[in-house]
Amino acid sequence: MGGFEGELGLRPLEGFHAFTLRGEGLGFGDIGPLMEQAIELLLDAGLDYSDFAGPPSLYYEAIPPHADDPHGFTLQVWVPLTPERAAASRITVREVKPVELAATIRIRGPHSLIPQGYAQLLAFIEGEHYRVAGMPRELYWEYREDGQHLTEICFPVMDGAPVPVNPTEGN
Repeated sequence: MGGFEGELGLRPLEGFHAFTLRGEGLGFGDIGPLMEQAIELLLDAGLDYSDFAGPPSLYYEAIPPHADDPHGFTLQVWVPLTPERAAASRITVREVKPVELAATIRIRGPHSLIPQGYAQLLAFIEGEHYRVAGMPRELYWEYREDGQHLTEICFPVMDGAPVPVNPTEGN
């Protein structure tokens, strides 16, 4: 049985160039096939795994407004490419901007632990007085046949301290 690996933490996220495949109206069961499709497209275009510059990632553009809507996700699969391959390839590559500060958690275990990771990470963000400043990313560092995958969830954050109110302002 897996669990959480490492500590919850804060770190910057580097920018990179990535092949992007977008999906709309997706449910959790559609995420794996979309990731596989992105990698297959790259391999079919003549790239190989040595051209990848980091782990495949998911970026959530939209999350269903209602928890009972299992098919309302809009997301992008990002596959980072080495700068040389990104410049030389015939596929469309986009620049993913860096994130100055992100709250992160790494999860070792089956993907079914990811919702628990989100809950723990959001509690950490609130407890440390940060605010979520963007949509989450999931980085898939390792995929293992035994199900002990290594996934990192990242939320861009900003200082969440309350803005001091000056009671004399405007007088």
